[in-house]
Amino acid sequence: MKSNKVFIIAAKRSTVAPRGGCLKNLNYDSIAKFILQSCIKQARLTLNEIDSLIVSNAMGGGGNPARRCALATGLPDSVETVSIDHQCVGGLDAIIQAKQKIESGKADVVIAGGSESTSLMPQRFYKNKWSDPYRFVERPSFFPKDNPELSIAYSVNKLASEQNITSKMQERWTSLSHQKALINKPYLHEEIHLFDKNQQIDPYARMITDNLYSRSKKIIGTINACNTAPY
Repeated sequence: MKSNKVFIIAAKRSTVAPRGGCLKNLNYDSIAKFILQSCIKQARLTLNEIDSLIVSNAMGGGGNPARRCALATGLPDSVETVSIDHQCVGGLDAIIQAKQKIESGKADVVIAGGSESTSLMPQRFYKNKWSDPYRFVERPSFFPKDNPELSIAYSVNKLASEQNITSKMQERWTSLSHQKALINKPYLHEEIHLFDKNQQIDPYARMITDNLYSRSKKIIGTINACNTAPY
């Protein structure tokens, strides 16, 4: 069976903002709304030409985040909506699923990506037994023996130790990553949708010096505030 060719004809994203930052009053569907509208305009599509919307979301609290994003954008009710939760690789997985859907002939135009709001994410409360009181846990358990009350940094530090990834290696990788972000900042206006004219583009990018790295708050082992993802 011959598969259809697949092309990416538009791509947009929001700036990377911290919790409580410039996007603090926008929920995931509001952020998606403006990004989707920008993509549709860039691709010169009409709303009726879109067959499917695939949205990855891990922090929205469940339901069908993709449907909320579609309705906020003004897409017709007939547009298929698919929500997935693949955590940090969810946005990429949404694009892969969109590619497969087009290749199989099940759709001609699919919009795919991820949308999150750490500022407005709901709080999670769990209990182990029916009679137990609910307790607040910042993140869900990812596998049966996982302790969601422990920071992910504990697992990262364990992995770094097992794979002999030293603090110096992490520092070099972090520094290079920020350098690339700074070098390419002038080109980001083409891919980032700004919600207002005063908004900064990826404000996290900075020069990571030895001094800055050494002064960063230690979390555990070789993991510190400089070499881990901000949250």
